[in-house]
Amino acid sequence: MNEQTMIRQRLRVTGVVQGVGFRPTVYQLATGLELTGFVGNDSAGVFIEIEGNPQSIDEFVLRLQADQPPLAHIDTIERTEIPPTGDTEFSIVASLRNDDATTLVSPDLEVCADCLIEMNDPDDRRYRYPFINCTNCGPRFTITREMPYDRPLTTMASFVMCDRCQAEYDDPANRRFHAQPNACAECGPHVWLEQDAALPVDDVITATRERIRVGEVIAIKGIGGFHLACDARNATAVATLRERKHRTAKPFAVMAADLESAEAVSDLADAERALLLSPQRPIVLVEESAQSDLDPGIAPGNSRIGVMLPYTPLHHLLIHVHCDDSVVRTAAGEELPIRRSRGFAPFPVRLARAVPPTLAVGGELKATFCLAEGTNAFMSQHIGDMENIETLDAFTAAVEHMTGLFRIQPDRIIADMHPRYLSTRWAQDHHEDKLLYVQHHHAHIGSVIAENQHTGPAIGFSFDGTGYGTDGTIWGGEVLIGDLDGLSRVGHLGVAQLVGGDAAVKRPYRMALSHLWAAGVDWDPELPAVAATPDVEQRIIRQQLETGLNSIETTSMGRLFDAVASLAGVRHEISYEGQAAIELEALGTPDAAGSYEFGLLETDEALVFDPGPVIAAIAADVVAGVPVGIVSGRFHQALADAVVAAAQQIQQRYHIDTAALSGGVFQNVTLLEAAQKGLQESGFAVLTHRLVPPNDGGLALGQVALAGRR
Repeated sequence: MNEQTMIRQRLRVTGVVQGVGFRPTVYQLATGLELTGFVGNDSAGVFIEIEGNPQSIDEFVLRLQADQPPLAHIDTIERTEIPPTGDTEFSIVASLRNDDATTLVSPDLEVCADCLIEMNDPDDRRYRYPFINCTNCGPRFTITREMPYDRPLTTMASFVMCDRCQAEYDDPANRRFHAQPNACAECGPHVWLEQDAALPVDDVITATRERIRVGEVIAIKGIGGFHLACDARNATAVATLRERKHRTAKPFAVMAADLESAEAVSDLADAERALLLSPQRPIVLVEESAQSDLDPGIAPGNSRIGVMLPYTPLHHLLIHVHCDDSVVRTAAGEELPIRRSRGFAPFPVRLARAVPPTLAVGGELKATFCLAEGTNAFMSQHIGDMENIETLDAFTAAVEHMTGLFRIQPDRIIADMHPRYLSTRWAQDHHEDKLLYVQHHHAHIGSVIAENQHTGPAIGFSFDGTGYGTDGTIWGGEVLIGDLDGLSRVGHLGVAQLVGGDAAVKRPYRMALSHLWAAGVDWDPELPAVAATPDVEQRIIRQQLETGLNSIETTSMGRLFDAVASLAGVRHEISYEGQAAIELEALGTPDAAGSYEFGLLETDEALVFDPGPVIAAIAADVVAGVPVGIVSGRFHQALADAVVAAAQQIQQRYHIDTAALSGGVFQNVTLLEAAQKGLQESGFAVLTHRLVPPNDGGLALGQVALAGRR
């Protein structure tokens, strides 16, 4: 090489470039182009110094962007000219720690095809090893204690590689070159059966599979927690699992061995098939097929089942099991997150505008938090409902982990306005001096605006079950206008009484009677909701409605769904959140004859969706014997039509042509697709969720986006 043509450049690469085989890729590219220098990880990403002729270095940078590892995501490459040093080789150097910088962390990765081949090969030394991995797969986020991503800073630090694993790790030609979780049965983690700890490792998998086959329930330690597993075709086993989890009716998910097995129990659309096979391996909510042999107790009263494919080697060895993970649906052919967790967290949501170091603690149900700085909003994994000290402790530990991992110390803490949310109390106890509040439904609209990187105003429809309103009542059917600099309420569902507080949430027949009362419709004993209410309770409810005793006003759209479900005879009491609405949607059939019609009332303060005409029409149809599927279909279409009509009226007044749909009610794909279609046909651009859930699992992003601008 002519020394006169040699140059040296320092490259700084940011993005998801650690834990995805990036350094080995850099090594292969550099040596293939006869370039010298080095590559390493640090707390800000990947640093490279590269030396050679200018053409080869330019080719290196082009190929680095074009041929990056499949799971990598390069945000930026900065190039700086520095003096040549005369290096004679290219190497991977020790990682550097920088306490003032941070980089992105890869989510946990599904086991790759190459590892599966080895795991199933009796002649391979990793035959049936349940923790097999390589640079292209395996755990990342859940084993990372600190950055940069290197074995000493992960939970694998205590497992010293054997000579053969170390040789693989050091060999540039090997698939496990610099694979930080690299291990085998000789030097890595192993499995045991707690009831028979003396059982040889080789027999543990066989014994566990046999226990599942005969109907036992097994607790399996997996990535990020324990899974309770049983045979999804065994009615007794499913019933036992329900009893032990105290889960009366909430659906379980099913893990299928492969795509063929999934198609045997479900009717898959192309988009759903793609989601099942995606690297994130989420639970996908799909229609159960008529040929399915799953026990009906998996998802009682629901035409959809949650199906997923294995994502760890252990899953491939133990199949047909229940497992809660990330959950998605499809709507209008696009992904709709229901729970964003394993496989997605902690990959950031990009913000259109930068925010200072901020921690948003979300809500209470489906709790997640968001840690943000600049244009990166790191959404946490799903933590659970913040209803007990155990979940609160898990929340605290997760916050400490992520603030340490990303080296973000928040200048401000954002919480929901509800004074009794445990997340809000946590923020008050820990950070009262930095605390700001964002109203619940504002946060919902803020989240969908933020994830779509929309910078203009929007008409926001925020529909859910419960949120503490600025007037001290329970909101849930709200229409807002504005942008991330501020939102204001311009409309809402007509007011009904939440009779008895939580009792009305758990007993939809109470909301049915409340909405009948508000609509001026008699409590006809032929109505299923009235018939389901004991006479004594009817008298008490009537007195509460007349006097307002132990009753609070609500505009909740979720409670309206409960009322309709009870009026139609679908569900009078629930055992999990949203059960009545889920079953109402599942039964719905389109009605070519039309739909019901909400009243739209203009008041001095707001545009009101009056549900009275809908309630009266449903009551008349039910008494007349109209099938429940038709009642459900007409109701869903009526609400979609009301959204479109309201948007048109608001557009005329405020000249806003973008609509945003958020809140847990918009998990309902029947409603979401009908509203989206109607709005688009009316000329609106429509913002919906594709990155974070429309339910409370996405609240924290909206809190960051709104309060971060203050």
